[in-house]
Amino acid sequence: MKIAVAIYDNFSLLNLAQILNTLSESEHKVRIYALKEAVQSAQKACVRADVSDDSLYGNDAVIICDGECEDLVYNSIFTAWLRSGAMARKIIGFGRSALLLNAAKFENFTLFDNFDKDEFLQNLV
Repeated sequence: MKIAVAIYDNFSLLNLAQILNTLSESEHKVRIYALKEAVQSAQKACVRADVSDDSLYGNDAVIICDGECEDLVYNSIFTAWLRSGAMARKIIGFGRSALLLNAAKFENFTLFDNFDKDEFLQNLV
């Protein structure tokens, strides 16, 4: 399974670590996607995306990290980029990423308020 984990400026570094740590135990091909090469977390850490400025199309699952994303809901370029992953079988968001998923007009997605490893893995398959 090809999995895209989408990050953006002011994303939650803790949430990204939880997602990647859980997926590292699986056989899935996981890549970090962002609109730009280097993204700054809410904790001010710089993270380099595996894939930058490229569509989310072709992934089986798209996971959107939690974070301070309130300003991005008005960014049509960002929401259009998120929408490029609409054909994925699974769309999963955490916390405030629901704002982004709604702004990108996703209708069927799974949202977690908090990270729960077992529940996350159950919803991924």
